[in-house]
Parts: sequence; C-alpha cells; structure tokens
Amino acid sequence: MTVSIEAAIQYMYKLQAQHVTYSMYGSRTGAGGTADCSGAVYTALRAGGASNAGWVLNTDSLHTWLIANGFRRVTENREWTAQRGDVFIWGRMNYSGGAGGHTGIFIGHDNIIHCNYGNNGVTVNNYDAYWVADGGPYFYAYRYAGTATQGDDDMDLSKLTGTVPVTAYGVAWITNPNGAILYDNNRKATSRKLAYGTGWVVNSLEKGWLQVGGLIRPDDAVLKLNKGAVSDDWTGQVIQVTVGDAYTQAKPTGGQAGIKYLPKGSRWKVIGATKGFVNIGGWVDAKKVRIEV
Repeated sequence: MTVSIEAAIQYMYKLQAQHVTYSMYGSRTGAGGTADCSGAVYTALRAGGASNAGWVLNTDSLHTWLIANGFRRVTENREWTAQRGDVFIWGRMNYSGGAGGHTGIFIGHDNIIHCNYGNNGVTVNNYDAYWVADGGPYFYAYRYAGTATQGDDDMDLSKLTGTVPVTAYGVAWITNPNGAILYDNNRKATSRKLAYGTGWVVNSLEKGWLQVGGLIRPDDAVLKLNKGAVSDDWTGQVIQVTVGDAYTQAKPTGGQAGIKYLPKGSRWKVIGATKGFVNIGGWVDAKKVRIEV
C-alpha cells in the first residue's frame, strides 16, 4: 500500500472548492457539505490510498493510524523543518479529542491547508501565525516514509509477518531500539520492556495507545492491521489452521456437522466473517484459526 500525499493535498483543495463548512456533528468528511479538521485529513489521506480505519478518526486516533499507514513522527512539541505533506496534530495525545485538538496538512514549509472553525471551512493559512493565534498548543508532526520503512533502524515492515486471532486489531512490531516500555491501564510505566524487533498481538486501541496485554506508546512500534477486524473488508486476507480438528460447516453456529477437513497448518483465503466464525466457502470456528497480517 502506498499513500499519495499529492492526492491527499488535492483532495483538501477539492473540499475547499466545494465550499465545505465546518461542523463536528455532520458527516465530518465533506459529505453533505460539512467537515471537521480530523475528518477532512482522514478522508483526504484515504483518497491518497491510506487504509480504511472503519470509522472517521479524531485527532487522538489519528496518531496510531498514521503510523500504521507508513508515517513516522518527526517531532513532538519541538521546532522542526516542515515539508510539504507533513501532518500536524495539536493537543496532547489522549486529551485532544473533540474540540481539544486540531490537525491539517502542510502544503509547503510555512503554509497549511486545514478545515477549521475560525474560517468556517477549508483554508490555507500560515502555520506559525495560526498556532500562535490558537495559544501555542502542544503539537506533533508526522511525515510519510512509505509502508516499507519505519523506525530508527529502518525496520522493513513489508518483511514482517505474523498471525493473530481473527478478532484482534493487528500486530505491533517494536521498532524502538531501546525497547518499548509497558504501561498499565492508568498509563503508569511498569518495570517491563518489550524487546526491539518482537511482535505483539494488538487487541485494541486505548485512546491512541496500543493494548498488547498492557499499553505501549504507538511511536515505539509499527502496526500491521488486521483489516478484516478493523473494517470488515476481508479482501486478500488469509487464515492458518492452528488445530488438528478443524472442519468447515454449513452454518456459522455451534453444533453443526463437519463438511470439509482442514489440515493443521493449511492456509485458506477468507471471504467474510461473523461473530465467532470465518467464511472460507464454508464456515470454520474462528478459535481454530489465526489470521495472517
């Protein structure tokens, strides 16, 4: 998957040309004539080829999604040399949802295009001037590096593969050379670190953090999504059979007679899924397989 930054920027200009107005309560994407800041950025990047998150993201959830789509964080609340295509997010992570944050895309070193309340629509503004006028909020910036290259040690995401439960959000590969600190559910650091290069099943997102049986920061890892679980789009997904007694059955319910035996270790393309079962041309108990990511 490749994300076209130019296509994303052109989509923002398209929203501007359509005279989209600002609203946090409509579609948030430009549909129906209204959008908000994160909805516009999410939709623009989707137009450029980014993955479907399954819902319209806010400024908090954009962080992890950007990383999953080949972006890397280039700054956190420190000056940096901005480039065309950089995505900025204002507001501290986990506290920037709703009206607490803002986001947009740089079209050059100085200027941004963004959907904003102040101008009631999509406008081009000087970043520094707008940031000062907004009270100098805490900020982050992300830059597209492609899905193949992430992290300080150029870990090649395309070569990393793993399997996760069918319902899992995906798998996180630790890219911080110093390891990823594991936090408890109150965001307090524990004494445990996850080693560089290891992969961990991501069960869910917790306000932008990755839940792996504990919480890790999204910038310590790259995330490969289980797109079926995230968006219900199973195109191209493959399962591996993990037990020796797996069979297909006619209906996705318990107690059905087995039809076709699925050898342990065999791989099958997924057509779809429902609660507890995967469809491969017949239904199979999801607990007896894992999805490849």
